[in-house]
Amino acid sequence: MGNRLSLFEKVKILEKNIIERHLIDGLYTSIILVDQRGNPLEAGRQGGILHAVSWTGIYLMALALKYAVLRDEDVRVHAWDVLRAYRRLQELTSVPGLLARGYVKGHGPSMEEKLGIGVEKVWRQGSGELSEYRWFDHPSHHNYDHAVRGYGYYYFFAADEEQKKFIREDVEKIGRHVYSDLSLEARDKDGKVILNLWGASPRDRPSMRMLMATSSLKIISYITGDKLFEDNYRRLCEQLKYFEYADKDDIGLDLYPRAGHDDAEHVLGDLFLMLRLEEDDVLRKFYKRAIEKIFNNFRRDKYTPFNFIYAYVTEDVSVVEDGIDTLHRYPMNKVFEPVMNSIREDYDPGVPLPIDERPLDNEYTWKGNPYKPDGWLARNVTRLYVSSEDPYVMFAVDETGKLYRSYSMGVDWDYLSDRLGLEVNDVLVSPHTLRIVLAATNDGVYRSDDGGDSWRPFSLKGYRVYRFIPDEKNIYAITSEGIYLNKNFGSLRWVGLRWVKVIDNLPGLDPWATCFDKNSGIFYTVIGGDVYSLFEGDWIYMGRITELTEVVVSRLKIYKGSLYGVMAIEPGDLNWSVLGVSSDYGRSWKIIGLSKILPGQFTFGSGLEGVKVYDFDICDKGIYVASDKGVIYSDDFGESWRIINQGLHIPLSKSVFATVSGVFVSGPSGLYKLSQDSWERLLVLNGPGVYRFETGSVDFVYAYWLGRYLGYIDESD
Repeated sequence: MGNRLSLFEKVKILEKNIIERHLIDGLYTSIILVDQRGNPLEAGRQGGILHAVSWTGIYLMALALKYAVLRDEDVRVHAWDVLRAYRRLQELTSVPGLLARGYVKGHGPSMEEKLGIGVEKVWRQGSGELSEYRWFDHPSHHNYDHAVRGYGYYYFFAADEEQKKFIREDVEKIGRHVYSDLSLEARDKDGKVILNLWGASPRDRPSMRMLMATSSLKIISYITGDKLFEDNYRRLCEQLKYFEYADKDDIGLDLYPRAGHDDAEHVLGDLFLMLRLEEDDVLRKFYKRAIEKIFNNFRRDKYTPFNFIYAYVTEDVSVVEDGIDTLHRYPMNKVFEPVMNSIREDYDPGVPLPIDERPLDNEYTWKGNPYKPDGWLARNVTRLYVSSEDPYVMFAVDETGKLYRSYSMGVDWDYLSDRLGLEVNDVLVSPHTLRIVLAATNDGVYRSDDGGDSWRPFSLKGYRVYRFIPDEKNIYAITSEGIYLNKNFGSLRWVGLRWVKVIDNLPGLDPWATCFDKNSGIFYTVIGGDVYSLFEGDWIYMGRITELTEVVVSRLKIYKGSLYGVMAIEPGDLNWSVLGVSSDYGRSWKIIGLSKILPGQFTFGSGLEGVKVYDFDICDKGIYVASDKGVIYSDDFGESWRIINQGLHIPLSKSVFATVSGVFVSGPSGLYKLSQDSWERLLVLNGPGVYRFETGSVDFVYAYWLGRYLGYIDESD
């Protein structure tokens, strides 16, 4: 296996990560913010807590199983932090037995509130001794199931007498609040029903949702010893006909291929404990059959705890190896990485993806969908401006109109859109001072006099400004109302202020299918395959690109007197996005790189056959193309091409920029810079602003200690 970590080495690293980065006063937070290097922000205070009550229950289960294996008193000491966090979840609601979903520390909106997550429910600030905590209410049936199960595992496998007493007090309150009668309702402090465990489940046969409820009732009965909960448990088992379905071929559960992993995780984990608590032979038979049916629905997915629980119940250990293999494949980097399996030639949507090939689940692996091919894709950088004065100074705009700045040639970035508050289409830095920056927005031109730290509306108010085109002394702005000219690019005071309208837009003008020849002072644009030039204040028709059916040009640039454009064309029954060139200012065109499949006088060069071109840029070194095959480069301006994909995490690119600082490319896996025929990643925009998300590893820790407890794993694995 080479240098592969053992599972024991992995679990030690991942447990350390949880303790250092994912616990907020004992509460497990599944998601935290990290910077581009993976360093956490506000660890121990902020995180994703909408389901923290659930994942803390899983963490408590993991600690229970760990103690059962090691008999290490330090595990019990640490578990006190978790148990106190669970008590805090009740204290925050001020209703005994009503659980908060989770909490963070601090005052003001939480990380998730700022991102608009969970705002349809209610965030609240704690009071009194709990005033440091900001918490979220409206727990779900899943939350209660995980909480009660976590208590149950720890009580059964690990708790000392003092901890058992502590747990009984809290579980008694949960039982009285939600499980004291078969309405199974949770109410807020005003008496309003905020949760019904039944949901839309049938009331006369088994269901996944009600298996959670009956399991919770049994666990509460076991912990408290209260006959009320045992009676309610038996009544509910009879109402749902568990005794009848134990002997039926169909045990009544609605299961669907490739869906429902979340509920399956809940029920399998519940029933594993139920088989230790339940003494009735008929109910035990029903629970075993439920485990078998659920597992067989997900057998191909190789979800470790599913495999281990099934093997334990059926004694079919043939499935254990698949579970262990998944743990070995479990990724150690838990920062959300862009993943795009859908473009792989060997991708089969009907086959579950191994854990190290699919996108990370947002919180907990064993609830995720192993058939999901893509995830956590980066926002594409559509504009990149590099200062001519200092190439270390860069500004970037992404596909959603967000603005970013780097003073380190892309190594570190600042998020500027929170200071601007508008969607940005383009950005421009004064050639005379780095402090003056112009932003083309959907509400005119904004200007910053401090390098982007603050902004003010400056000109063309009410116009949608799409892009800037600068030359040595002037700036042209393509707007919703036409093309405008500012003659003060060389002025510190007036740059971007006074604009003169050059001409109205042609109907259908695309600002990115428009270019400016700085040598002649002429604009060119392509609309519906027709080429126009702006000469002496009028649009002049130059000709048509091709007589083939439809032509849409999405990019147009001029280099040394030749026009280049990305064209979506339909030759015959094909639909291509190709690169074209005109050496006579648009009167005639040739398609570049398709000579092998489209020979003739209208093409030259080869190497772009079968390639969908998204963008391109040209410099003295040649042409760089961003495409569905990655980055393709020609050093002879179109005669021959070669792919340059080394270093790209996903071999697909959407934008390319040839700048004074070098060549950059952007795509679904981030922004990269070319260095000696290999790409170095600088920025991944798949989180809020310039930050990314890291998820914790309670899923691995729980599955590992379950395997150790059952004897399927030892320290040598």
